[in-house]
Amino acid sequence: MSDPLSIVSGSAGLVSLGLTLCKGLAEYISALKGHGEDVRHVEQKLNNLQMFLGIIETTLKDLTRSQGTRPPIDAIKVIETVLDQSKDGMTRLRGYLEECSGDGSSNLLTTRKKAVFYFRKRTLKELEGILDGILALFGPSLTLLSLHLSSSNHQQIVGLVSSLTTQLLDLQASTTSIRDRLLDASKTINTLSERFTAAQEAWQLTSRQVKEMTMALQSLFPKLLSFFVVVLIPLLRGFFLIVSRALQDIPRSILSLSTDNIQFEDMLGRSFSLQFSLVCEWRVFEAFLTTRLENTPGEASVASGRYHLLHGSNNMVLPKSRRGWANSIFPGAKVVMSLQVDDYIPEQCPKCDSKLSRGNIGTVIKCATTGCWTAFEEDRILFSEAHQEYGQSRYSDMARIFTGFRAQDLKPFTRVHFHTLPIVDMGESDIEALMQDHDDIENGGHCQKCLDLAMLKASGFLKPLGKRENEIQSFQGSS
Repeated sequence: MSDPLSIVSGSAGLVSLGLTLCKGLAEYISALKGHGEDVRHVEQKLNNLQMFLGIIETTLKDLTRSQGTRPPIDAIKVIETVLDQSKDGMTRLRGYLEECSGDGSSNLLTTRKKAVFYFRKRTLKELEGILDGILALFGPSLTLLSLHLSSSNHQQIVGLVSSLTTQLLDLQASTTSIRDRLLDASKTINTLSERFTAAQEAWQLTSRQVKEMTMALQSLFPKLLSFFVVVLIPLLRGFFLIVSRALQDIPRSILSLSTDNIQFEDMLGRSFSLQFSLVCEWRVFEAFLTTRLENTPGEASVASGRYHLLHGSNNMVLPKSRRGWANSIFPGAKVVMSLQVDDYIPEQCPKCDSKLSRGNIGTVIKCATTGCWTAFEEDRILFSEAHQEYGQSRYSDMARIFTGFRAQDLKPFTRVHFHTLPIVDMGESDIEALMQDHDDIENGGHCQKCLDLAMLKASGFLKPLGKRENEIQSFQGSS
């Protein structure tokens, strides 16, 4: 099927050609108006043909403009058919126009046309016949085109009417819905108004009742006051006493949050999350330690109290007393446990056998390889002259005697506190005075009391021998 736009272009060209021919022939005929009835008939038919071509031209423009870029193919086909059928007549009209046209001024041309009219009357008859044939083609075709366009317009009108009908129905439905909603809203407003009226009446009634009750209470107030003083106050006191005792009996665990729990790690490296409301009592926490370390390597240490509780952030030793413990911990705190032994810090880690580096007294020594073991140093005081006089072996014997040294397997424990043995300078005269008449071969040449006196002297609890001789003698006499 041909493109409608190309058909329109071709048809427009034929229409333009026809209009040009009609215009030229009309000019020729106008010069012969006064030469009989035949010329007038030809002029009228030329005007009719020019009118038909103008209608076709206008129709083509309207179709292109109203139908967009794709005009209706049926209407265009009708126009194309009639123009094709009239093409032969248009060609013959062109021949007549060329024959009538000539060079020279318009006055000479007019004079020549008038002069030859009587000799070309037969030619006018032929021209009239050609025009009749073309008009005979255009008449039914234009009627068919008009009917087609009317049908197309009718269909468009029907479509528009249908669309408008649908929109009107939708609008009517929307209007009905809005009306129903307005009716519902009106009913709701009426209901609310009725309820408001009922509530207002109820409020007025309640207000009257309150006033009556107020007046009655005013008359009963002295009696109620005396009843309250005599009966209710003792009852309330007993009630609050019972409630306070009941609250004390409620388990504290329901009052604590999981974020308040104490994070505790025992001397064996085991971790526990303990409720703060329970373990803030020292006796409860001590019972927990006894229970958890039962039948473990740390059982004896807990039973004898030879352990430390440390703050998790700074390794500060926490007090093991009821008040001190309660004042030292707080919700969310971390507490770790350390074993307390009378021994020397080993050269290697008891767990992984890694070599330990000894620092100053009071420092924390950790396993540098995996961090699996931690040692803490605690101070013990000895005297340097004994070390100088008796040598390292005798000094070690004296230290063992004083501290009650006993070997212990440290591998199960993660934290251990050791007693360090620093040297404290003492005068030779003090040592000789302390050691006089106290020989004990089993203790390396000195008795245990002499060593204890030396410790008291170094600690500052014992003054020089010459000033407190009686105190020393009484102390020695008790040995």
